[in-house]
Amino acid sequence: MVKNTRDKIIETTISIIENKGIDFVNMRDLGAQIGLSRGAVYRHFKNKDDLLVTIAIQSFVKLSEHMSKTVRDNSKEQLINLLNYYYNFGIKHPSLYDLMFQKKWTTPEYQNLHAIATQPLEILRKFIPNTIDSATVLAFIHGLIELTNSGHVEPEKGLDDPQLLISTFITKIYE
Repeated sequence: MVKNTRDKIIETTISIIENKGIDFVNMRDLGAQIGLSRGAVYRHFKNKDDLLVTIAIQSFVKLSEHMSKTVRDNSKEQLINLLNYYYNFGIKHPSLYDLMFQKKWTTPEYQNLHAIATQPLEILRKFIPNTIDSATVLAFIHGLIELTNSGHVEPEKGLDDPQLLISTFITKIYE
């Protein structure tokens, strides 16, 4: 399948983000890496934030689609599987995770992102309809991802088995 220029830009940017980090995305260097003229990237994205928000939206859509496919019922086991997937996404793609959840997208032009970014929480609410409880589960899984990505998973803290932590936490919620 032949990819169009916009897709090549996105694909190359994701590669840069995952291999080097968000701070290494540079529109001029990106164009040169793909073999485009100096201003060609700007024909597809008005600026770096426009490109990054496009990637964040795509990442949220992919995460939410996979989460939705994972859900067969609203059992405790399905929720544990869902959270394990969410956790694994966050630790396998730490820079994309940071782009999605750590970068502040505050301007009104990025409202589209805010609507899409709530989809994972809405999927969690299928299991845990109570707003406080579902927000607590989301905060737990994000905390666990952050601890893992920052290297704070020492056995003496009891943080070295994330699947056990997820299972135990959800079991307590269901009690």
